[in-house]
Amino acid sequence: MIMPGIVLNSTLGLLPDRTRAVLTDESLAVVAPMYNEEEGARRCLASILRQQVAPEQIAISINGGRDNTYGVVETILREYGYTLSTADELTEMDARLERWLGGRGAEQVTVVRYRSQTSKSESINNLLRQRLVITDRILLVDGDTMLHPAFVQETRRNFYRLRRLRTGGETRWVIEDYALTSGSVTSWLPAQPTRWQKLVSQGRRAEYAFSALLRRGQASQHGDSAVFGNSRLYTVVGCGFTARRELFPMPSTTRTEDHEFTLEVQDLKMTELELTPEALDSMGLRIETDGEPLRPSEFFGSQEKVLLRTGGNARFVPEALMMTEDPDSVSGYLNQVERWNGGGLEGALGRIGRRVKPNVAWAVWMAQIENILDISLMLLILPNLIALNLGNPSLGIPASTLLVWFAVNVVVGFLLNFAGFRVQRRAAGIAPRRATLESLQLSLSTLLPYLLIRYLNPFTYVAAAIEIVPAWFRQRRRQVQTAGRGISWERPRGARMSLRTQSVMVSALVVLPLLTGFIVAPAVHQVNVPGWQLTHAGQQMRVEDFFTPAVAHQPEEAMPVFCSAGGSGAVELQLPRHAAQQYRPLGLWDMLTLGRLAPLLPIIEQAALSYDLQVTDVLKVFMNESLYDPLAHGPTGDFGLSQLTSDALTLLATASRDPQSVIYNPDLITVHSNVFDPVFSACAGAAKLAWAFDQPLVSSLDQAYALFINPVYGFVNGRIGETWVPLVAQMDRLEPNIQVLAAAYRQYLDDPSVLSGHERQLISISFRVAAGELDLPEAYAAALQVVADARIDDLDVYRNVLSRLYGTNLAAN
Repeated sequence: MIMPGIVLNSTLGLLPDRTRAVLTDESLAVVAPMYNEEEGARRCLASILRQQVAPEQIAISINGGRDNTYGVVETILREYGYTLSTADELTEMDARLERWLGGRGAEQVTVVRYRSQTSKSESINNLLRQRLVITDRILLVDGDTMLHPAFVQETRRNFYRLRRLRTGGETRWVIEDYALTSGSVTSWLPAQPTRWQKLVSQGRRAEYAFSALLRRGQASQHGDSAVFGNSRLYTVVGCGFTARRELFPMPSTTRTEDHEFTLEVQDLKMTELELTPEALDSMGLRIETDGEPLRPSEFFGSQEKVLLRTGGNARFVPEALMMTEDPDSVSGYLNQVERWNGGGLEGALGRIGRRVKPNVAWAVWMAQIENILDISLMLLILPNLIALNLGNPSLGIPASTLLVWFAVNVVVGFLLNFAGFRVQRRAAGIAPRRATLESLQLSLSTLLPYLLIRYLNPFTYVAAAIEIVPAWFRQRRRQVQTAGRGISWERPRGARMSLRTQSVMVSALVVLPLLTGFIVAPAVHQVNVPGWQLTHAGQQMRVEDFFTPAVAHQPEEAMPVFCSAGGSGAVELQLPRHAAQQYRPLGLWDMLTLGRLAPLLPIIEQAALSYDLQVTDVLKVFMNESLYDPLAHGPTGDFGLSQLTSDALTLLATASRDPQSVIYNPDLITVHSNVFDPVFSACAGAAKLAWAFDQPLVSSLDQAYALFINPVYGFVNGRIGETWVPLVAQMDRLEPNIQVLAAAYRQYLDDPSVLSGHERQLISISFRVAAGELDLPEAYAAALQVVADARIDDLDVYRNVLSRLYGTNLAAN
């Protein structure tokens, strides 16, 4: 979603090519600059000499170096039947010129051997400047690249293409004379690769497949608009592309001469000539129709006019296949990509203030915008959002949330790579079904390495920017152009990662997240977090200060003090009204729960009604918190029936003294409060739940309960915190238990004889407490007797409440 240009061009790359090949007799030379390419020179030169359609000329430029590249070139030429014809000195170039004749490839092979290091761009320009290469088109091949035997043939078929153009209701025939034709590349892996070399090669293979799809879309032309009617190629495949001779010299002031050359050529002015079919005949053009070349006069009607366009447009040729060797380590790969990104930045910054064609502006600035968005997401947003969440769960995003994003990314990456592999397999002439199966296999086997190297790319872009951007500002200030960038680049072998890239990685993945998580997150003022100010304002409560050995219970006075709504005397139980199902005999678990609830139900109901809460909501919360045990000790400093904590007491003390608060009651927290007193705990728990319901965006019990558990982080920005989702779900699962108990209470009112004896005895305790016939110690004593008679293994709860909370002597029991 943050890379609309890539999505658009990938989509365009899937569209069928409706152009037609226009064949020509124009001559072609293959130029292969080499620098320390002893290992790759044999493969490269042999692939050139084995072309099904030989080029008119081959030129090898050995640009200095320390190895035996020349010896390998000499050996392979002799193996293919070439003999050294002449040898001369090129004094002004400090080089030796050799001409080799015969052989099984081009009639002549020119070899220029420099004595000192020379850049790739300068070596190419020298060959043309000295007229050592005089063909119409120039095919540039890197010294470690192997061409498919049909590469030259397929390239020739794409110098000119015929397409039908419809504009304004008019249909015209256009023959496009392409300035650039770019081949399609894949990764070459040696027979015994290292582990890291294999990883880089697999990742690159997928990346090259995706780039085939992407470049196909970038080079496609649609309509006659300034942007989409022309190619928008960001860069040709630099290890194998063809250009018209008159487009040279290549730029020599950038570290990526092929990228700069691509943009400069596409920025050229378009010329158009309206020609008759006969005039096209005289140019030697032939239109391929059903595999047969037809003269234009045979293809077009005699009265038709054809528009011949010559300009800077580029064409991507997936059928022109080649293989290239990639760096043998991740560090080498990162250094290579840092160099490429640096060249792209140089090209973009160098065009600030310059007037360029819309298609070139699209290619340049869309790439930079997408790179910046990718960097922002991968290096700044995601790591720091995770760090924020770790330091302050109310902010950022939890790491687990990234799984969804990552899954979507994996699926999209797989689909794009699959489409790219299929483009390449079909271009190689493989049948559709087999191409699909092979593409599926390749996409699966290379997906993880591809994702890895893709996620490393943003680091190299930032590393390149650290060098390029300051240099650009210095250059503008001095009004001078820095020359000498176009030096020979040697494929890194066992290279170390650049210090800049290392620094960016450490900063983005370690330093900034640590600062965010440990300094920024805690320092952020949490005004948007419910409960933060209340739990951190005023005097901080200590839950230990509200431990009292025993409770002197006075039912007729305690409830009005602790709960906001006063009143004493009889309490009408509400639970039976919530019965949503028919009574069924209670099982062991329900009997255990009923025994604990029976003494407390009137207390809990009056607390719920005091704060306008649903009785069943409060029952579910207390059941999930403590299972109705007034002496419960939680694992994180939570105590009593409603599991009160120091933060909860601080929040309640602050909010209950605020006249604007929904739980206003200055007497809620007093010196007599005891977290183990079920009366106080029920009122405090109900008040806390009522406060939670009153917070912004809270509209359900689940959301309110999340805040009940943690008033700061439980429910923030409209969502329940990940940590508390399981606890909320656990409470939701208690609904059937509450309904079973409600049905039993309802049955007690309708016809108690249906109930078992122990069920009737326990439920009657609730009604006797509600009527004021029993106080809580008496109710617990009665419940203890019933539980003992029913042989429910829960006697310790009642004994502890009676002895520790109410000081009842149970020696006789």
